[in-house]
Amino acid sequence: MLYFKRSLSLPLNQNILLFGARNTGKSTLLRHTFNSQQSLWIDLLDYEEEERYRRNPARLISEVQALDDSVTHVVIDEVQKLPQLLNAVHYLIEN
Repeated sequence: MLYFKRSLSLPLNQNILLFGARNTGKSTLLRHTFNSQQSLWIDLLDYEEEERYRRNPARLISEVQALDDSVTHVVIDEVQKLPQLLNAVHYLIEN
């Protein structure tokens, strides 16, 4: 597997949306940037995970509010598959 050094670095203290063409390394960049021990990872390519949030997008709000203080980031990979989840994301950012 080839790995390319990226010139892009993501801010760790801001909310971000990362958009780009398919297969350009967005998920890989996220994995290399955000520590899995300090982040809640939601991968909507996982069918069961997608279905849980599709049935109840507000679940994201309750899960994030219940997180331990050691969790510093929430990463939602493939959020375009479930755009209604962005309402919950917006709520969390504002509150």
